[in-house]
Amino acid sequence: IISTLLLAITLFGHGFFHKKEEIGEILPGIVMMYVLEAATLLEELTRDEYLAMMPLSRANQTDIKEIYNMQTNIKCCGLVQGYQDWGTDIPISCLCSDEDSTDFKCVARGNNTRFVIHYPNSDKPEDDDRKRLMDEHMLVYEEPCLPILISVLGYGLILITGIFIALTALWDIGVALAITILCQMRRKFDVPPVIFTSQPHQYRE
Repeated sequence: IISTLLLAITLFGHGFFHKKEEIGEILPGIVMMYVLEAATLLEELTRDEYLAMMPLSRANQTDIKEIYNMQTNIKCCGLVQGYQDWGTDIPISCLCSDEDSTDFKCVARGNNTRFVIHYPNSDKPEDDDRKRLMDEHMLVYEEPCLPILISVLGYGLILITGIFIALTALWDIGVALAITILCQMRRKFDVPPVIFTSQPHQYRE
């Protein structure tokens, strides 16, 4: 099985080995060019998708839930202008606790704003403990979510591209090693010929 695999790799790589060397020199540049174009397109699509939700105070329930979850997970508030995107009703997911204030940028919310625990148009009650918590904490996350989201998506795309280029390089190295090994196995060594001579038996009386 191993010999068959080596032979298959060799037959595949031997005919295209020189072409692969030329392609290998320009492949990273081509890939990076397409990655930059894809990153730009992804940024535009993502930006347009989320900006279509503005203003957040009038967004539908599905979009609001999505933004709530994003604010909770990546510690941000709003999409472009921070908490101001929410108008006067700031969701509780924007609240910056004392623990978060040491690791994330937080700012004081406006005087004419209030925290909202439940989703708009929802019947979920607000308990007194949470109301008191909202009254005691006046800080919200400063960073808007959209720039952070675009940055994370771009980083993920670059990471995937780097893995692809690394795997391509490993494949080229594997083909080169397979060809080298097979060439060593097929190399003919000069072995001096061995000549056998028959001598008559000597009888002794």
